[in-house]
Amino acid sequence: PVPSGFPELEETEWEAVSVDLESFGISQTLASCRERYPSGRIAELLDVMEQEHAASMERNHGQSQ
Repeated sequence: PVPSGFPELEETEWEAVSVDLESFGISQTLASCRERYPSGRIAELLDVMEQEHAASMERNHGQSQ
């Protein structure tokens, strides 16, 4: 689902971004995006994506123990 606070994103746009992150590695992708979009709405979305990824990693790490 599209993160709350970003109603202008279409579901297909969010899915494309999510697939891109999984395919190319989140760190590399986010760093590249931050260079292009250091501020504004895209930067805010990148913040949300980093938070979601960190939470996901914590959940997955906890499940593997």
